[in-house]
Amino acid sequence: MREEKSVYKALFSEQKSKKVELKLQDEIEDWTGRAFGLEEFFDDALAESRTKYILAKDIWRFDFNEAYGMVEEKVSDYKKALDELGVDSTPQLKQAEKDLAGIKKLDDEMKRKLDQF
Repeated sequence: MREEKSVYKALFSEQKSKKVELKLQDEIEDWTGRAFGLEEFFDDALAESRTKYILAKDIWRFDFNEAYGMVEEKVSDYKKALDELGVDSTPQLKQAEKDLAGIKKLDDEMKRKLDQF
């Protein structure tokens, strides 16, 4: 009887060990597959971020700078027109100059963000 128990224990513990090994091998294979499978998602996300970066840079470089330039030009024209009328300033001009200063700060902030990317 003792001999049967020791044979049973040996077989049982050997099978348990094999189950643990197989389970670990399965887990390693699962995680390995997952790791390699994520490469495509990573590459897609990186490509998308590059595309979005280019879009943001183009918005700043073309659209924003065009608007910024037009505000500068129109504020300058407004100042000249007031000078021709002999008027030093108006509340509207002060607000336009304040807005222009805000746009300048925004321009600097956008450049900084693009440089940090």
